[in-house]
Amino acid sequence: MGRKGIRLQLILLSLSFSLFMYLLGVFTGVYLENLKYAEAEKKLESLLSNLERVDYELSELRNFLLISSLPKESKCKLVEKSFEKVYSKLKEYYPLLPYRLEEYERGGKVSERYQEVKKAYMKASVDAWLISLELSSCNESYVPILYFYSRNCSSCVQQGVVLDEFKRYASSKGYVPLVFTVDKDLGIENVKLVVKSFEVKEAPSIIVNHTLLSGFTSLQVLKDVTKV
Repeated sequence: MGRKGIRLQLILLSLSFSLFMYLLGVFTGVYLENLKYAEAEKKLESLLSNLERVDYELSELRNFLLISSLPKESKCKLVEKSFEKVYSKLKEYYPLLPYRLEEYERGGKVSERYQEVKKAYMKASVDAWLISLELSSCNESYVPILYFYSRNCSSCVQQGVVLDEFKRYASSKGYVPLVFTVDKDLGIENVKLVVKSFEVKEAPSIIVNHTLLSGFTSLQVLKDVTKV
């Protein structure tokens, strides 16, 4: 066999090996992706069950606020203690759910189970925000913020970055920023009620205490509005 024949065989062998490695990578990637999906679905199932318990505790706390005839000081102490307990449970989901929901959802299709967990999580978030408004009237160090995003919002990811900066800044000043993230277009009753009541027309939008800030909000504006 001449040099040309040997060279041709080496080229063909190299191409065959490259093709084999490529296909191995594709199939391995698909397998790992399916494995990750199965693990994620299992995790989401557990999250959904836990969120139902958090929602129940929030409902009990809201009912207490409606019917309680305790003096304000006693009522505030009880609300603060109960809210901190529930909020600590809600915060457990931050590292488990995608860090930036607005960015994650723009990346592609999400599962039905994720949608279920998202609805339960955001229902609990809105209920917690409503209670945090009461809490802020008891203790001015609490800064309740409700942040609306949407899947197709071009500036929502950057708004999330600004809110993270504000949380760090407010915390460094001794305040307790309570930021709740909600999909503006989510079709659940308490979200629709807040959107209608505050006339939220676009995303991003932010409600600070009882003030609506429509469109992208800078860090400086957040500082000015909150007086932090």
